Amino acid sequence: MIELYFNPLAAPISKPPKKKMRLTGAEVFFYYNTERKSLREVGKLGGVTGARIQQKMVEWKFKRRKAGTMGGRPRFTDLDIYLEHSRTTGRQSLSILLRLVSPLRECGICGSTIKLHLWSRSWPVLFAEDLKILCSSCQWAKKLKGLDGPKQKEICRRYTAGEEARNLAKEFGVSRNRVYQVLRKGRRERPKWC
Repeated sequence: MIELYFNPLAAPISKPPKKKMRLTGAEVFFYYNTERKSLREVGKLGGVTGARIQQKMVEWKFKRRKAGTMGGRPRFTDLDIYLEHSRTTGRQSLSILLRLVSPLRECGICGSTIKLHLWSRSWPVLFAEDLKILCSSCQWAKKLKGLDGPKQKEICRRYTAGEEARNLAKEFGVSRNRVYQVLRKGRRERPKWC
């Protein structure tokens, strides 16, 4: 059996020496600001961590990049510029498109102001002219070749003029139940269709 004794006169166990950074301040500035590398990438080049690079930048009084600038995620303010960017990268975000398109106030076909959506013929959107603001019924009509807003308004107008739901259903190729759904929708709209 081996016995271990504590020897107070023995040399204390020391930590390994700190690694020296292999980059100068000018090189850090160049890689970070000109090459647009992240702190972690600059740290790998210098043989240290990104946190150490950050400490040295504070010590040298270098300014950090703000979030949303190049090197981070770009912040788009123009729809055409964003669409050009998405054509080159092949990626597109609906939330960015919704932010850049004019406010969704009314349907582009029927003028409805409720349940509005951003609609495009193809995805991803290639040109700003492809984007349309549509209500849910006009969107479904485009997708399924059903009743769009103007046809629904016509049904409401003719029903209030005295035509029967059965005749309207036959003429427009829908069920009577669908005619009544259109009439309910027309009463909810502002301004009302029926």
